[in-house]
Amino acid sequence: MVLAPRIVGTTDYKKEPARAKLYSEFAFWNMEKAKGFAKAAKAASHAHASAEYAKNAAEYAKDAAKNAKNAAEYAKDAAKNAKNAAEYAKDAAEYAKDAAFKKELYDKAIETLEKVLAV
Repeated sequence: MVLAPRIVGTTDYKKEPARAKLYSEFAFWNMEKAKGFAKAAKAASHAHASAEYAKNAAEYAKDAAKNAKNAAEYAKDAAKNAKNAAEYAKDAAEYAKDAAFKKELYDKAIETLEKVLAV
């Protein structure tokens, strides 16, 4: 909008309405320009907020991946420990069976000895 040529010759009091109209057009033009700047500023603000949200989401995803990796390692360790516990339980059952057999032999040996000594 070129204002300088339009304002020339508007100082005559009879031409004040034209000057007033020109000023109102200028004010309207500035207001529209300000609205555009406000919209641009609002868009920039939303873009900045979106970038922050994206950054936070990426960090949360990174943390989630790290936690998932740790959980997988813990699950692997738990499986290994469960396998070891099963092996220990099997060994304990073998020892208990062996101990029961040895006690049975011991009891029979004592019974036989008592019979021999009773004669």
